[in-house]
Amino acid sequence: MKMEERDKTYKTKLCMRGKKMTQGEFSERVNKVIVDGERRIKKKQELLDESDKLPFGYVGLRPNWPRQNDGIARFFHQNLNGISPDADLAEFEALMHQLLYNAPDFLSFDELNINTRQFGIEQKLREKLKEIDRMAKTNFAEGAEGTGLDFHFYHPGGRMQVIMGTLSGQTNECGQDKLGRWAWVKLKGKNSKTLTVYTAYQVCKGQTHKNPQAKTVAAQERRALLKINHPLAMKSRTAMLTDLQEALKKEKMKGSTIRILMDANTPHDAEDIKTFHRTTCTSCLAIAAITGKLPRTYNLGADNTCIDMAFGCDRVLEALVGLQYKPFYSNGLYDHRELIVDLNIQKLLGGACA
Repeated sequence: MKMEERDKTYKTKLCMRGKKMTQGEFSERVNKVIVDGERRIKKKQELLDESDKLPFGYVGLRPNWPRQNDGIARFFHQNLNGISPDADLAEFEALMHQLLYNAPDFLSFDELNINTRQFGIEQKLREKLKEIDRMAKTNFAEGAEGTGLDFHFYHPGGRMQVIMGTLSGQTNECGQDKLGRWAWVKLKGKNSKTLTVYTAYQVCKGQTHKNPQAKTVAAQERRALLKINHPLAMKSRTAMLTDLQEALKKEKMKGSTIRILMDANTPHDAEDIKTFHRTTCTSCLAIAAITGKLPRTYNLGADNTCIDMAFGCDRVLEALVGLQYKPFYSNGLYDHRELIVDLNIQKLLGGACA
C-alpha cells in the first residue's frame, strides 16, 4: 500500500463522535473492533506451541483496586508493533483496560508506529490514559526524523512511557534521545535518591543496509546519523548502543540508579549485549529471576531467542522482587511477549506505590 493510500485509510479510521459518526454508529464500530480483535487473538493463540502459551518467571498477585501500599512498583514493557487509529483508538483503549488487571505502575512501549504529532494523536492518547488514571503522566519519543518527513499518520518507530498512580508524583524530569532511540524518566525519592528508567529500541539486524530512502526505523536512523556526521553512521545498531552507554555513564555520575527496558532485536547473550553490560555495569534481570533457558519473546522471529529484556545496575538487582514474561497474545495482537518486573521501590527510593 502506498503511503498516500495508507494515510487516507488512517484518516478514515480515526472517526470521532459527533463528526463522522453518530453515537450509535461509533459504539457499533468500537464493538466491532474489539470483537474482531478478540477473534483474531484466539486464532493466533490456537497456532502457538504449548510452551508459548505459558508464562516464564513469577510475579505476585496484586489487587488493582483498591491499590495496596505494598512498597512494590510494577514495570510493564511491550513492543506494540503499532497503535491502530481505528474507531478513535479503540484497540489502545481496550489494551489499557486489560492491563489494569496487572496493576502496573509504569508502562513502557516500543514501536508505536503512529505519528503522535499529527491530528491530535498525542492528546487523544493522553485523554485515554487520563480516563483510566487521572494521575497518569506520559513521555513520548518520536522517530529519528521526527515529523520532518511526510509521514502523516503512519510513522515507523516511537516510544511511550506512562507513569501511573502515586509513582507519577515522584516524576522529577523526563526526556528523549534526539534521534528517538530511547525515552527516559527520572523518579525522585527521599534523601536525593533517584531512579532513571529508559525505554530503548535497537533496530533489527539486516535492515540497516536496505533501501536508504525507505521510511523504516533503520533507514531513518541511518539518514539522521549521516546528517550529524556520526562516526558510526554506517553502523546504526552499534551507534545506538554506544550512544546509550555514554548517556548512562553521565546519568550514573549524577548518582542515579539505572533501569532499562529494551527491545534489543538481538539475543540476551549476544556479544554486543555482554559488552553493553560490562561497559554500563548492568545485568540482565531475567537471568537472575528465571532458572534455565529464557523464553523466546518474538513470535515472528527466525530463532528461539529472548530479545526483549530488562537491565539494571546492582541496586536494581538487589531490589528485584519478581519478573515474568507473559504468554504470547495475552492482552492483544502484539507478537512480542509482555514483560513484567516488580521492584522494591521502598528500597530504591525510600517511598512506596499505592
